[in-house]
Amino acid sequence: MGPFDEYFQHLSEQLAEADTDGFDNERDARDAFVDRFLEAIYPTDYVATGGEIVDASGESSNRVGALLYDPQLPILSANGRSRYLSAGVHAHVDVKADLFGEIDHALSKVDSIKRLDVDRMPVVEGTTQRNQLFSAVFAFEGPGPETFRDTVLRYYANRNSLEGCVDLICVLDEYVLITQFSGQNPGLQFLRTGTDSLTAFYVNLAGAVSTNYWQRRPLVSAYMDRTEAEQF
Repeated sequence: MGPFDEYFQHLSEQLAEADTDGFDNERDARDAFVDRFLEAIYPTDYVATGGEIVDASGESSNRVGALLYDPQLPILSANGRSRYLSAGVHAHVDVKADLFGEIDHALSKVDSIKRLDVDRMPVVEGTTQRNQLFSAVFAFEGPGPETFRDTVLRYYANRNSLEGCVDLICVLDEYVLITQFSGQNPGLQFLRTGTDSLTAFYVNLAGAVSTNYWQRRPLVSAYMDRTEAEQF
């Protein structure tokens, strides 16, 4: 086993141990995921929880789970409410203790995030521009693979394209869903990954984060009204 695989196997075991301890609510599951996974692989300054995402047009998401967020951009916090600029969101992850009976709810939250503008522009000409934020779901437990697949397909049955679909779903030590938006075989891919599920989740998450970090710059000015001031 290579160092990369060995490390994520270790993190997977840590998450499974947290699940064994039990969660009283979704916040406990989210905190365990953040503490034992996100903050183990990314600087803590990049990790945020709670609040909502807002784009330059003023559209807001539902309340978010965990975010990988650009620490150089502001968080608009007032009256106990945190609002994250969509331009600074590298990736969103909705965390569930158990996905059973929660798939529709998780996908509806993804819908609220996919409706937002990205508010980023490619740094280099020719870079592919994603028009939607990366949004994923992580669950410590979930329904059987066939039930999961059928529920997701039923949720998306009336859609004519992949636009707005979830990017990635992972059920720990069981399976993943990866949405391929381009390439030779675009579509929803349901994969039985077993103990490699966390590795598959990380590889796709890291791809989205690195693309935002290196290839697209945030358009902060889009969030401001442009006014002319008098010279003096």
